[in-house]
Amino acid sequence: PSYHAASAKDGWQRMLEWFKQYGGKKSL
Repeated sequence: PSYHAASAKDGWQRMLEWFKQYGGKKSL
């Protein structure tokens, strides 16, 4: 469970960084 939580958190952080780079307000 701990590993999965860490992996999910890392994935979330990566997604946030992606939105910051490409602009979260733009339509996908």
